[in-house]
Amino acid sequence: MSPAAPRSNVLPWLAYAVCAVVWGSTYFAIAVALESFPPYGMVAVRFGAASILTLGVGRLFREPWPSRTELPHLALVGILLLGICNALIVWSETRVSSGVAAVLAALTPAWFGILTARTEPLGVRGWIGTGLGLAGVVVLVGPGTTGGVDLAGVAAILLATALWAVGTLHHRRHVKGGGALTNAGLEMLAAALFGTVLRPSVGASCAGPSRRKRSWPSATSPSSARASPTRPTSTSRRPGAPPARGPTPT
Repeated sequence: MSPAAPRSNVLPWLAYAVCAVVWGSTYFAIAVALESFPPYGMVAVRFGAASILTLGVGRLFREPWPSRTELPHLALVGILLLGICNALIVWSETRVSSGVAAVLAALTPAWFGILTARTEPLGVRGWIGTGLGLAGVVVLVGPGTTGGVDLAGVAAILLATALWAVGTLHHRRHVKGGGALTNAGLEMLAAALFGTVLRPSVGASCAGPSRRKRSWPSATSPSSARASPTRPTSTSRRPGAPPARGPTPT
């Protein structure tokens, strides 16, 4: 057996493991990042940095650039997938848990099957595999999912999964040239610019209930301290305690 055979068997599993860890942890990372960023602010920062790294690696590998006619399609796909769909997922996680988001996002293959039913039907085995994949996500994240389900958050995720399938199919049909990393970097750059433009106008309005709740006065804030009748102030003293001594006159 040649040494290339074992290596070729290991690489697909290694690629799958990296994809499972990096992609699978996205929803938890979004939930953590929402503590500091609004949805479109996160899109701008996340994909701005990622586009620079991806385009840089593409230049190291000397990948070809896409043609000028393909650039508008790459920009459209980047805005649709990474700007709009990703922002919908981020916004939904201000209303539903990351576990619910992961389960609903696993419906994306089903949308591919529906949209390509006439041209590239999945067949029985394809639909069985799609169902098993969704069932596996439910088994993995279902036990950790608690609380009620917000219908607006669920609707946002379902819309995001449908648009993701539409954008991916558009890319496959209209973009034939360019390197994989270069094309991905240009799409992320378009999404970052899209998020940067929208961030000042829709950043606050996209904050969900969880973010607004954290902006309420807490029990230790100055406003709540003044309003609380049970919290001692600087002029109150315990019964029987000597009065506070003022400054010594000079």
